[in-house]
Amino acid sequence: MLENKNEKNLLTNSILRRLLIAVIIGLLFWGGLMLINQQHSSKSSEPAPDLEWSDIYGNAISLRDYRGKVVLVNNFAVWCPPCKAEMPELESYYLENKDKGFVILGIEAGQPRDVVLLFSQSMGLSFPIVLDPGMESLRAFRMNGLPNSILIDRQGMIRQAWVGAVDKTFLEKQVTPLLDE
Repeated sequence: MLENKNEKNLLTNSILRRLLIAVIIGLLFWGGLMLINQQHSSKSSEPAPDLEWSDIYGNAISLRDYRGKVVLVNNFAVWCPPCKAEMPELESYYLENKDKGFVILGIEAGQPRDVVLLFSQSMGLSFPIVLDPGMESLRAFRMNGLPNSILIDRQGMIRQAWVGAVDKTFLEKQVTPLLDE
């Protein structure tokens, strides 16, 4: 009898643990989906940090290399569904505006070079993608959550930052006015 009771307790505990894990995973997934449709933004006017990375081809890239251009720093992860969802929108906006002094720096948060290179190629991305294995960009810009974007003006000042996936309409509203300054 005692053995059956212990077995039932173990079974009940195992089921409860699995249920708790499923609920946690569901909440994390739901939170990620909510970020697709909602951007949390803040305006700023502080200098952008002086960050340096390597791109997916091994070239050194520094944020200061883009002084004089409007820069959209986009922190993302290849495993992040909202990050993947915004990539075609970012690419489209980049192609339409790169000749106006605009650049997107895609900063991948932590994956190995070969994984990020494959992701970039499969998404057809032409803007620079850099590797940030230590996630220094997230700390330097004091951003939590992925994706997030930081808009930097031609003088190297942070103008706006937001968390959440963007679409082309949002980019036209937020970035285009800076390109016209």
